[in-house]
Amino acid sequence: MGSTRRLLDELDGVDLFDVAAEMETGPVAGGWSDMNRMGFARRLHGSAFYLFHAGERQRTTSRPELVRRRRDGRAQAMAAFAFARVPHYCRMAAERGLSAADIRGAADLARLPILEPEDVRRLGDDLLPEGTRKEDLIALETSGSSGIPRTIHRDVRGALLDLASLARERAVARARLGRPPSRRTAVISTPGGTSPAVATAVRKHLWLPGPARPNERVFSVVDDPDLVLAELVNFAPRVVYGFGSGVGELLRIAIERGLEMPAPELVVFTSDPIPAEERRLIEERLGSVVLGSYRATEALALGFQCGHGTTYHLNDDVCPVRVVDDSGRPLPAGEPGSVVLSNLVCRGTVLLNYRLGDRAALEEELCACGCPLPRLSLSVGRDYERIDLGGGRSIHYSAIVPAFDALPAWRWQVEPLGPARLLIRIVPREGADLAGEPERLRSRVLERTGARIDVEIECVPELDRDQGGKVPGLARPQRGDA
Repeated sequence: MGSTRRLLDELDGVDLFDVAAEMETGPVAGGWSDMNRMGFARRLHGSAFYLFHAGERQRTTSRPELVRRRRDGRAQAMAAFAFARVPHYCRMAAERGLSAADIRGAADLARLPILEPEDVRRLGDDLLPEGTRKEDLIALETSGSSGIPRTIHRDVRGALLDLASLARERAVARARLGRPPSRRTAVISTPGGTSPAVATAVRKHLWLPGPARPNERVFSVVDDPDLVLAELVNFAPRVVYGFGSGVGELLRIAIERGLEMPAPELVVFTSDPIPAEERRLIEERLGSVVLGSYRATEALALGFQCGHGTTYHLNDDVCPVRVVDDSGRPLPAGEPGSVVLSNLVCRGTVLLNYRLGDRAALEEELCACGCPLPRLSLSVGRDYERIDLGGGRSIHYSAIVPAFDALPAWRWQVEPLGPARLLIRIVPREGADLAGEPERLRSRVLERTGARIDVEIECVPELDRDQGGKVPGLARPQRGDA
């Protein structure tokens, strides 16, 4: 055990891509061309590095003491790295009289000021390690759903360490299916989306034998649904992964139209959820296993669903999460607040004690599946999503969500039209009896707000997507609205 532990520590602290680069520039016997020799060496090292850490994630899933040890060791290492190499953290540590020795584990990262999304955009390159070449990094654009679009740079080594945690959710899928999932995968995303961009970048550093190579095709959520559906039916994927709103819409329409397509064995949603009614339809009519994967541009593998309820198990050893109130004070389990994370493996844009923008609550009880990893229950809506009730009053959007529970609709959206004015769009279920539903919904919304506001309701065939390709529950006011 001791030798394995030492080997793990050594590998986690060494950039194997630097080692591969040194090998590639040295004399190598044989008749390969320089290009082939360099590519093969890089991929071999990348694959060994990734597979080792993917195996380590699976082995430690049921051993919380090892997860905590790995988490706290990474927190110490990342703090030492940031305080020595990253301009923002160097200044912050000096101003607050902090040193790397003060960070003995992940809990001590709460001593750092919370890094807000607007800080990331403002600080820019000051969050990158000194001497970093941007051309060596993966530049990812956030969708802007927090209201503040920003660029996050990922180093390949850190991305592989992040992605190694996906081994845990693959193990869940394998257990639910009784076999490894098919590699014939449809990815529902946006052009230039995070998942396809990261996959393209890291595969240049991996050697995958034929049977391990994914048969993957990317479909855009912003394209005409009819054209996407035709291509999807032709491709006949066994696994469908991507934006929950896009996945749910496409599979619902396919069911409603009776399209002849093999039912996907596995559906994985991320970015935004599959609406509850569409998820139920997919599970019941297609028999698909439906699981959520909690990911973000800033952290590629935050957590995963196990199939027991809708909470997420957190990859605490790579990206620990806190839940705080608006003032940054930690909240007890069960109380929703802002998600604050620390990415302990990314050495591109270094994000420690960073407010992601999601709202969630930590869960205290052990999951029915027996997995001891911490759990998070994601709330509906983002931190900034508040509804102006007029007279200086406002409420968070999530406060009115229960008003839609009994609505016979696939999905819905609320758009503020100004103070004390709301427009609600609903996509009715096929054949649903809507007699009296608008008035009942209006009454429930007014009851939840506790205010006198104007509520308009209209039925639409589908909802529009935002600039990031998602279908937000709370739409931003359209240009020109009061």
